[in-house]
Amino acid sequence: MDEYELIEANSFEKSLKEFVKKHLKKNKPAHREFFTKFEELKKLLKKGQLDAIKHNIISHPCQHILSTGCRALKIRLIIDSIGGASGHIRIIAIQCPQQGKVFLLRIYTHEKYTKQPPDEVLKEDYREVSGDC
Repeated sequence: MDEYELIEANSFEKSLKEFVKKHLKKNKPAHREFFTKFEELKKLLKKGQLDAIKHNIISHPCQHILSTGCRALKIRLIIDSIGGASGHIRIIAIQCPQQGKVFLLRIYTHEKYTKQPPDEVLKEDYREVSGDC
């Protein structure tokens, strides 16, 4: 695979706006740190370099219908200038090597979900990009 197409789902864009408004709008150092790390993360995802990214392959509630070879990922980003549970950022993504796509589904902090979003939320996010779950 030369390069993956990176697709930000509406659910991702919405959760990103919420995150920025709540945690970055009034904190310029955190804003700069987050977007620097996020841009680097996107470059690595486009290149398919998962071993350079802190992540776990997770069991997704729609795993049974994910295309063969697709993986649900929980990507970790730590933003030092935020600190606490809010600085522990997670991104839920689906990587589909056969389609050459990575879908960014949701961004959240440990402040909002200590583990990960509930299955119903994840199913809704996946339905948005697949039409099924």
